[in-house]
Amino acid sequence: MDILLQIGIEVVRVFNESAIYILFGFFIAGILHSLFTTELITRYLGGRSIRSVILASLAGIPLPLCSCSVLPTAISLRKHGASKGSTLSFLISTPETGADSISLTYALMDPIMTVARPFAALITALSAGIMANFVERKSKNQNPADEADAESAAENLTKAELAQLDQLESETAVQCHSEHCSADHVHHPHQGQDLLTGKSDNKLKELLRYSYVELLDDIAMWLMISIVIAGVISALIPEAFFNQYLGNQFTSMLAMAAIGIPMYMCATSSTPVAVSMILKGLNPGAALVFLLSGPATNAGTVTLVGKFLGRNMLVVYQGTIFVVSMLMGTALNAVYAWFGIDPMVTMGSATTLIPENIKIGASVILLWLILRRYRGVTPESLRLSTQHKLNHWLGSNVQLGDRSFVSLFNFGKKLLKYSPALIIAGYMLSGFYMIEPGETGMLKRFGAVTQKDIKQGLHYRYPYPFETTEINKISQIRRVEIGFRSDIEDLTAREKKIELQRLLTESESLTGDENIVNLLLTVQYSISDFFNYQYKVDNQELLVKNLAESVVRQVIGKKEIDIILTHDREIIEQRVRLLLQETLDNHQAGISIIGIALLDDHAPVNVHQAFRDVASAEEDKNTRINQSHAFRNATLAKARGQAAKILTDAESYREEKINRATGEAANFTQQVTVYQKSREITNTRLYLETVEEILPDVKKFIKPPEGTARSIDLWFQEQTESLNKDFVVPGMRPVRK
Repeated sequence: MDILLQIGIEVVRVFNESAIYILFGFFIAGILHSLFTTELITRYLGGRSIRSVILASLAGIPLPLCSCSVLPTAISLRKHGASKGSTLSFLISTPETGADSISLTYALMDPIMTVARPFAALITALSAGIMANFVERKSKNQNPADEADAESAAENLTKAELAQLDQLESETAVQCHSEHCSADHVHHPHQGQDLLTGKSDNKLKELLRYSYVELLDDIAMWLMISIVIAGVISALIPEAFFNQYLGNQFTSMLAMAAIGIPMYMCATSSTPVAVSMILKGLNPGAALVFLLSGPATNAGTVTLVGKFLGRNMLVVYQGTIFVVSMLMGTALNAVYAWFGIDPMVTMGSATTLIPENIKIGASVILLWLILRRYRGVTPESLRLSTQHKLNHWLGSNVQLGDRSFVSLFNFGKKLLKYSPALIIAGYMLSGFYMIEPGETGMLKRFGAVTQKDIKQGLHYRYPYPFETTEINKISQIRRVEIGFRSDIEDLTAREKKIELQRLLTESESLTGDENIVNLLLTVQYSISDFFNYQYKVDNQELLVKNLAESVVRQVIGKKEIDIILTHDREIIEQRVRLLLQETLDNHQAGISIIGIALLDDHAPVNVHQAFRDVASAEEDKNTRINQSHAFRNATLAKARGQAAKILTDAESYREEKINRATGEAANFTQQVTVYQKSREITNTRLYLETVEEILPDVKKFIKPPEGTARSIDLWFQEQTESLNKDFVVPGMRPVRK
């Protein structure tokens, strides 16, 4: 139910902001209505020259006629000899803008849009008129004469064409009337008394009657519908919605053209809707396309244009509106970008000039004028009004039965009868509200906080104004930038220069050795105590920013610049975070610091290069020191390894010699023992082993003794090496032992 309350608040706000300008615009429209009579328009615009196209385009801009009531006047122009071009120009420029819509545009938008809207309507009408004359001339394959007056020009129309125009004029006249009119009393534009010639007994009364009765009756319903739509868009559509889903300028303008061309909204009622879409991220060019295409076209107008001007003119009519509105929308976006103006900031700036009590008084008067139009409404008048509106919008003859309107009228009476109970029920149901995950809320009774921390879920409170709730996303991570802005590229050159100068002062800090250093950092924080965050401090983001700057300067002021620029970044971040959190807690700000990110640190710009050289030299020195330490460690490790290897080898050698000597001694001892037991055999064995050892390359042959075993024959065969081949020298030498 909070959503319904928010929609209602937005509707009231838009209505209150625009009421005084609507009343003023209607008054100007009444004056223009009295000045520009049908006879005066046809007298000066009923020609076939390019001059008539220009005059028709200019005359249509201030006239307060919608696309319905402009048709009889356009048909009258055609009957009095106006070319199809001037008729089409008048048919486009008149509904696209008017004195009332220009006044409302100034109230809800800004001066740029106030000028761009009628200018774009003028360009569209001129383009269509010139193109229509060209197509008409080409189709007839001749240049029509530039007639001096309307009577001679009217002779160019055939009797059949005049009869068709008379029939169309009577049809459109019946379709365009107020809801209070019956079939016998049809409101026709400019049919009333001419105020300049004094045909009315009371000129002011007639002017006020047209301004605040007839004209208001024509657009009251659409005006209220558009204000409600604007409130719904403001309340339900998220911020930057159109920028997110229709970020491309051409796509957004194409979408607005697709919506505006088949749909009808008068120039006044389309303004609040366009403003609400701009405030939700729609670019002003796309909004201009909607403001041009919506009021100028609808199904009924398209059908009648095709009937009395022909298919070729219908193509020119729709094609020109589409093409020129797209071009003018592109040009308007370029204007805003050139001057660096954010339309979301400038929208509604004019309303701040009017005191609030005057705006409230104008709202009460306008609401009373709108409500009084329903006095005396009967089922028959409601049926005729709805039927004729449908005939115009759909371009066909629709017949509605009486029974449904009687039932609808009776239902409306019952609804009005029980409306107090429904209003009370709706009022009581508005006390329900929802706390989403990641949010917390506070309950206030007549402004005093009665509950500080409301958890997520569905809750109920007494309806406004007895109790209200404040809800905030405490889980949202917020960020403050110091020394830079991430969106600075969106500024103009002049604004960027001013902002950079301010950021330079913001980022400078004095170090402990009396040097200056520029720091770029971000502070990320969230809400820890919603009550303290909301009521103990004001402008929380500015508080975090200023305290962060102070803490950073406090920390930097105790360190030398060389340490800051080289290797103390993490220490600085941790120290700033602790001190900033402590300071915020002392202020009871209800803010928890998530993290500090030191993005960049450098000396001032004029000495930045020198400090970079010093820092580079310091880094080179540290690199050389680290390299020497690495070489020392590698050399020491290698030397220690070699020393350990030498010691190990020596130990191994000693063990080997000892073991070998021990083995040889044991062997000798055993041999002595064996020798003592068998001396001859031992001598022979030792002799053979010795010979084998000292003559390894000589082939030796042992011949068993012929006699006793005391003597053996040992034969030797000499070997010589030639051509890497072994061969035996003939002959053997015996050696007898």
